[in-house]
Amino acid sequence: MKFQKKSLLYLLPLLALLVLYGCYSVRTVRQTEQLDRVFSLLFSGELPEESLLDELDSLSLDEFLDYSSAWSAPRQEAALLILEYNGIYFTPAPFRNGFSASHDGDGPSVTDAAGAELLDLARQAAEERRFRDSESIYREYWFSFIQGSSTAPPEKLLLEIRDAVFQTNESSNWIDLLSRWEGFSSSGFGGSFFLASCYEKNGNTDEALYWYEESVLRSSQWQDTRRAQWYILRLLSRNYPSRLTAFLESSGPLRNDGYYFDDIFDEYFSTLVRFRRWGELLSIYPSVYRAGLDDTAYQAWFLLEKARSAGYIAQTALDGFDLPADPDPRGYFAVRADPLRWPYFSSEELPSGDVGTENISVHDDAKTGTAYTAELYGYLLEAGYHRQALARLRQSGEEPPVSVLIELSRYLEDRGDLYELITFAGFWFYRLPPEEGLKLLPWVYPGSNRYEMSGVEGVPDELVLGIIRRESAFHEEIYSRVGAGGLMQLMPSTAEDLARRHRLEEWDLMNPMDNIMLGTLYLDWLRERPWTDSYVDVLAAYNGGGGNLRSWKRRYYSGDPDLFIQSIPFRETRDYVRKVIVAAASYRYLDTGAPPGEWLEQFYSPF
Repeated sequence: MKFQKKSLLYLLPLLALLVLYGCYSVRTVRQTEQLDRVFSLLFSGELPEESLLDELDSLSLDEFLDYSSAWSAPRQEAALLILEYNGIYFTPAPFRNGFSASHDGDGPSVTDAAGAELLDLARQAAEERRFRDSESIYREYWFSFIQGSSTAPPEKLLLEIRDAVFQTNESSNWIDLLSRWEGFSSSGFGGSFFLASCYEKNGNTDEALYWYEESVLRSSQWQDTRRAQWYILRLLSRNYPSRLTAFLESSGPLRNDGYYFDDIFDEYFSTLVRFRRWGELLSIYPSVYRAGLDDTAYQAWFLLEKARSAGYIAQTALDGFDLPADPDPRGYFAVRADPLRWPYFSSEELPSGDVGTENISVHDDAKTGTAYTAELYGYLLEAGYHRQALARLRQSGEEPPVSVLIELSRYLEDRGDLYELITFAGFWFYRLPPEEGLKLLPWVYPGSNRYEMSGVEGVPDELVLGIIRRESAFHEEIYSRVGAGGLMQLMPSTAEDLARRHRLEEWDLMNPMDNIMLGTLYLDWLRERPWTDSYVDVLAAYNGGGGNLRSWKRRYYSGDPDLFIQSIPFRETRDYVRKVIVAAASYRYLDTGAPPGEWLEQFYSPF
């Protein structure tokens, strides 16, 4: 009997544990079922009722980890993001597989509250374009926290100060400060680049060139090296053109991602064509070719071929030269190279229909995390979180598949904000490889069906659309700093004169149809001027002004429209003419499904 009582005493705790475990199991099963319901609703884009969200809110991170342990890391990440959008926060770091929230280790680590406050004030002033105030505050910070120290601050801070100083007339003071600073020798790229910029701003090109070259030697990041090389090339092309070839030959291949150096050479080529310095263009071409600047090399070759056709250089001048690579199919020179084939793929290859998550391609690439990124965005888009996916994409620097970008472009198009759509699609259009970027063409050049064109004879609809896209990106109520307004950015005085001439009693520049009508009438007026011979002239006058066009034609016109475009001294106008022509060609292609071909020649042929 004693043995039975003693055994029962031992069994009671065990029975209690079994009862508690049973209750816990029932609660766990019920909780799991509730969590299944919650996440099923969230991933379908619906918002669960408050009671279920409260259940989620009571979970610890460990409990969530336990529940989602069988999920893939991207699904966990997407779940956490969706929860955050509903006000429920977990720390997502354990799931990011290398995509953890970035910590800028190169930023200033200021422990002194006064120093941190000064930097905040200086940055705010710079953002508001109050550069004198910004420079003054940075100088106060410099004397308080940097000048007396032999330890260099983060390079990012030096470049930040440099950007503010470069907008003022205080370069001489900063040359003196940097020269007397004990920490300059340890300041690396940031210090030498800062000093070079001050010398350049001060007009001392020899010292500027020396310190930019020193910046190349001190840089440890290819981005910094390329940045300094850009400034070196700009100084050489403007002040020491005879040294350009030697620099290119000694530098080896230059990293020209995103056409980084193209603007420098476009400006240089404009000077050479303007003053018929064909010998310099011939001598620079091989060096540009060997430096790996493919599109710049093609531009030089194209201009030399034009000069040969016009009789400016001998027919044998290019014999023995290496042929350049084909131009980027997204740019102006591809349109000019082969308008019958441009844009290098058929209309059947353009995206059509809805792009859902089932069509989002996933490439298994552990190094770049492409599979992770694609799956993550797939979950977000499937759940209907397009806005949140856009926000994440802008902040993260990730590169999702083009199918994700197409889906997000469709979302922006459906919202009707073409300005934001063009900004988004245009960014990725040039960032992706050409064969991928071209798939975004319908969203880079949207809006063809948004308005009814005025139908003025002799003014192609594609030309009007190209101008609207370039002038305002379909921002209907935008004004420029000089007062031009609306879709086609007309000056009120010009609009008033056109309206009076055509007896339009009521009109409003902010009314899209009125703006398009007046803008088209202005194009027609320009087309009828005795000093415009082609649409190239019309575009140059629309952007640069009729007086400037007449001056340019008197001084630089050679009879060849491409050589004339290159000789325009205003880079903005050169760029404008080319980009409107590409836009017009793109709208024509998207409307007809056929390359512009002979139709495009009307832009270059005399009226």
